[in-house]
Amino acid sequence: MNTALKKIATNIVLSFLVSITLLSPNYIFRLFNDAYTIQFRQAEYFWIFFLFGFILVSSKSYKLVLFVFILLGLIEITQFCNYAYFNDYIDPYAIGLMFEEIAEITLVAGNSTFSLLYAPLVVIVPYFLTFLIIRKFWKNQFKIKFFSFLLILFLIFPALRIPSQNDILRLFPYKKLPSLANSLNSYSAYFFYFLPKKFIKTEARKFAPYTVVKMRDISDATIIIVVGESFTFSRMSLFGFEKKTTPHLDELKKDNNFIYKEGLSASTATRSTMPLLFNIQYNPLNEDVIKNQKTNMFRLAKEAGFKTFFISAQSSNCLTGIGTKFIDKFISFDTEKDIFEKNKDEGLLILAKKMNMGRKNLIVLHQRNIHDPFEKNYSHRKEFLKFPIDDVSYIQKRKNGYDNGVLYNDFLFNEIINYYKKRIEKNLYIFITSDHGEVFGENGHYGHTKLIRGCFSVPFLFYSANTDGKIEKKIRDIFYPTHYETGEFIAECMGYRIGNPNIEKDIVYINGSAAFGNNGYAKIKKLVKEKELEIEIIGVK
Repeated sequence: MNTALKKIATNIVLSFLVSITLLSPNYIFRLFNDAYTIQFRQAEYFWIFFLFGFILVSSKSYKLVLFVFILLGLIEITQFCNYAYFNDYIDPYAIGLMFEEIAEITLVAGNSTFSLLYAPLVVIVPYFLTFLIIRKFWKNQFKIKFFSFLLILFLIFPALRIPSQNDILRLFPYKKLPSLANSLNSYSAYFFYFLPKKFIKTEARKFAPYTVVKMRDISDATIIIVVGESFTFSRMSLFGFEKKTTPHLDELKKDNNFIYKEGLSASTATRSTMPLLFNIQYNPLNEDVIKNQKTNMFRLAKEAGFKTFFISAQSSNCLTGIGTKFIDKFISFDTEKDIFEKNKDEGLLILAKKMNMGRKNLIVLHQRNIHDPFEKNYSHRKEFLKFPIDDVSYIQKRKNGYDNGVLYNDFLFNEIINYYKKRIEKNLYIFITSDHGEVFGENGHYGHTKLIRGCFSVPFLFYSANTDGKIEKKIRDIFYPTHYETGEFIAECMGYRIGNPNIEKDIVYINGSAAFGNNGYAKIKKLVKEKELEIEIIGVK
């Protein structure tokens, strides 16, 4: 074998080593911390890191290689130290706090040195050993001059994505990425989005902090929150739609424990809605609510002694900012792929039945049905193919496919209500809503994400059993309940009252498809006497 081939072979072997090294902290850390889970596609990221490793070991600059190891090592150390202490990934807000409170963090780290020592070591040991091996074979490696440029491009790629996407939450950490990818995303978001905003003088609106008052202690309660997908009330026979799409819910109207209303979602896209809903955020421009998570539902639940569960039929990449560190049991499509592929959204109840509940529980069931392609979500249940999707026009296929999905939802909700009605003896509260609506030709629009009424028109369904009736009375009196108001009701079920000095009388806000109003938002005035809405769309400024 000639010298050039030997050098290329050396590069390939070292690239494998680099890939294993960059992934290894995930596996080593898991040995010490049971809360840390691996949900990313391991084979896919192995080859991504292999490509990065090949570029790294083929670079001509030895100093650049050393700098990369130090840089990646440092950000990964902060990532795993943060997870060891908080049981959560480091996000851009935490990074900013880290730089602002170095003295405080140093003090805490000093007191926790021995108990958390494993966190930095899971990074330092493999990184240091791999760097020594690369150094030993440095003269035997094949070098390509412009690879140094590719190496830098690889590292700053998350930052380069920021201008092309207004939704900065896409760079917040989530479980479907390995730690290094989450670290690079979070640091890029901080240094290239949040930090520059501190130096750019804008007339940012000031918001007063929320208050949380514990009104009473709850001895027994189970709160179920079902979050639908692309579910609008306009195609439910429960709300007068001409097709019989909700036979079970129609029958449930006879039950005094059941309340149904036309509602308003927090946003027009899943990724934007979820943190707004679960942090009980009133105004989409108020970043402090997400940053501090003072009113995060799961946090409030934990502080009140509730067990917290989150089961999602969707991938975890759409669940950034919801407060996963406060969730006792978190399951997504990524962790239970076989169950969801076989049973679709019925997998939510299958998994929920396996949960070891306590006397107080907060359980979230996050649906995939009715996401386009609609028919895929109920393909295992031929009985719900009531409305034809073959030999009809494309538009009619979409409408009928969606309506079949509403039928499937109706079946699912009936199953969920009946199961928990039999299972829970005292204080059962079931809230059913959706992340956003869906439109089918209204004013020429289809789908969602647009700031139009149909895209944020969602059902608000509520069922309770064996309660004191106080929450029910408030819910019956409300007009067009929003996700924010839903959050207030849920907090009250846990014994809390949320105080928000930023509330504007009869005014509610609906965010666009990107976080913090970056794709515009709607300001809505509830005309209570007329039972109508006055909608003002506010674009990006």
